[in-house]
Amino acid sequence: MNASRAGRRIADALSYVAVLTGLLFAAATAASFALGAGFVGAKHLLFYAGFALFGYSTLRLRPKPSWKRERDGAESSPREETRFQRLARVPLPESWVLPPEERVPPPAKLFVGSLAVLATSAAMEFVFGVGVPP
Repeated sequence: MNASRAGRRIADALSYVAVLTGLLFAAATAASFALGAGFVGAKHLLFYAGFALFGYSTLRLRPKPSWKRERDGAESSPREETRFQRLARVPLPESWVLPPEERVPPPAKLFVGSLAVLATSAAMEFVFGVGVPP
């Protein structure tokens, strides 16, 4: 793999992580303000969402058991692109877009995204002082 392709894979993964974190932040903030909890509620919602994504992505990262691989046969279906993955590609220039089978696997991007969501929740508390008594 050359450096250009590796850079485009990283850019694709970072775009996915940024869009995922941004959308979750916007949704958590909107829901929290609608319920009257402000940024403190958004911080908590982001923590729970990040923790749930962390667990889900960890389960998706596990390799398929050998008995399932043998039953399914040697054929592996090409990766299909979801609507969210198409949305996450929007910030990238068209020349940087790779075919789905050459990108970082979606469970790996989701795992890194869960860490970014948890980091956003932590930054809201530790850096910006959200929910910390004066």
